[in-house]
Amino acid sequence: MTNNEALEILKTEWDINAEIFDTNFHEALALAIKVLEARPQGEWIGNAFDEHHCNKCGHYALWEEEPDGYYEVQSNFCPNCGADMREKEGNDENNR
Repeated sequence: MTNNEALEILKTEWDINAEIFDTNFHEALALAIKVLEARPQGEWIGNAFDEHHCNKCGHYALWEEEPDGYYEVQSNFCPNCGADMREKEGNDENNR
């Protein structure tokens, strides 16, 4: 993972800015890279009710309320164990 990729994840996925850290930006970025590199690769597994759970810890995806109802949010990371749910480039059914 490059520094730019980690920075983009800090900004978009975690909604984190360096100002919230008690340290400088580069230390915050280094911490983010370490955390992201340690994440297991996971995937959302669906059931008969079209609900999805993490294949690593079993935690179900979160739901958000919208004006016209509730919707499941299959986030890029498991909200429980932090597994990276984004599909890796080059992954297919034969490579899992």
